[in-house]
Amino acid sequence: MKHLKTTALAMLLLAFALFAQEVKVAPAKGISFSNDDVSISLGGRIQARHTYDGETEYSNFNIPRIRLALKGSMFGKFKWEFQSDFAKKSSVTLKDGLVEYCFNDAVNVRMGPVSYTHLTLPTKRIV
Repeated sequence: MKHLKTTALAMLLLAFALFAQEVKVAPAKGISFSNDDVSISLGGRIQARHTYDGETEYSNFNIPRIRLALKGSMFGKFKWEFQSDFAKKSSVTLKDGLVEYCFNDAVNVRMGPVSYTHLTLPTKRIV
C-alpha cells in the first residue's frame, strides 16, 4: 500500500510536469512546475552524519533525516504545504502541513500548521 501511494504521487507530479508551461530549478528552492492556474514546488533536505573514533577505530555513517517538501497553489485561492520525513525505514511521518483557502485579500481560512517537536541534542563538554 505504501508503494502504491508513493507511485501515485510520483505519477501525479510527472503528469503535472508534462503539462506545465514553466519549470524552474533553483538551488535551495527545489523544482517548481506552474501553468496559469496551478503551481507545485518540490524540495527537500538530507541530514547525514559520520562518526569516527580514532582510539577504537569505530566508524559509523547514518542519515537521521530525509525530508521531502511539497507546496502549491490552485487558481490563486487554494494553497497547501506539506513536509514528510522518510528517514525511518518502516514509516513515513508527516512533519508539517497546512491548507489555506483565500476568499479575498481580507479573509483567509487556514488549517494547520501541524507542529512537530524540535530535537535538541546534548553536547559534550571538553574540559
